Parts: sequence; C-alpha cells; structure tokens
Amino acid sequence: MKSIITKIVSVVILCTLIFIGIKYLNFNLFDKIFSHKTIISTELLSEEIRDIAELCSMKYYYKDLVVHGKPKPHTGDYYMATIEGELTAGINLDNLDIKRKDDIVTIKLEHAYFIDDSDYKCKVHEEDKSGLGTKIDYKKKKKWEIARINKIKKRISNTFLVKADENIQDIIKNLFINYDLSEIKFEYY
Repeated sequence: MKSIITKIVSVVILCTLIFIGIKYLNFNLFDKIFSHKTIISTELLSEEIRDIAELCSMKYYYKDLVVHGKPKPHTGDYYMATIEGELTAGINLDNLDIKRKDDIVTIKLEHAYFIDDSDYKCKVHEEDKSGLGTKIDYKKKKKWEIARINKIKKRISNTFLVKADENIQDIIKNLFINYDLSEIKFEYY
C-alpha cells in the first residue's frame, strides 16, 4: 500500500515539475499542440485586399446651392440652382505594397481621394432668370456647378478623407481577423 502511494505522489510531483518547467522556460508546448495557425502569404494578402476594393470606399451625400449674379430684373444674368449628389472617396488597391515579417504585416497604400467625380452624379434643380429673356449658356452653368462642388470637396476633405482612410484600415484589419497576425501596420506613399 505504501509503495502505491509513493508511486502516485512521485508521478504527481514529476508532472508538476514538468508543467512548471514548461511554463518557466517559456516553452509553449500546449500552444504548439493545440494551436492551428494559418500561415498566409503576402500574395494571398494582396489578393484578399484587392477583392474588397468596392468596400474600401465611402460616399458623401451633399445638397447645396449655386448662385450666380444678383436677382435684379433686366440687369444681367441670374442663375440659382440646388445641386444634390454624392462624392465617393476611396483608394486604388492595385498600388499596394505588402510586406510580412513573421506575424507582422505592413501594408503601404495611398491616402483616400475623391473618385468617380467625372460626372459628379448630381441632380440640378435650377431657376434661370437671365436679363432680357436670354438663356444662360449650359457650359457656364456647368462651370458654376463644378466650382461649387469643388468648394464642397475642399470643405469636407480634411475630415471626410481622413475618415475614409480610417474606414479602409478597419476593413482591411477585419478581413484578416481570422489569421494569426500579431499586428497590421499601415504606411502611406
């Protein structure tokens, strides 16, 4: 009976010493046995990011007023229009540079910028009151509308484009949440 108790105590002490030894030597035996780390290449990272290009954009909806001239009868051109539409900010995901060192990924990309603004996607509700019954030239109206949209862009660019950068970073981080990466760093061109 005494030999059985001695053997059990010896086994318990031996297991405790092994467990303590593993912990003090920082030997992650249990992590190596039970962890299923997914190793991801930079090519796969690039491909995954390029697949989300549509998501890496933000839309800004605006409504503003375009006024040119003064509303005095028969004294000159007067043009007033309400413009409403959207501006889209995003990045070109083809210009990514991805580097990986162990489980740290560094992604170098462009800052967000306004895209899809060739047609400005805007609706114009206008009131055209020209002097002496003449109509204002369409090119002049378009020029005034574009100038107003550019003012909107300038006004919102400090906040909206920074928010778009943050949004893009969050989307990319969430894309790789299932991979065992300790850190994702972002650098800009």
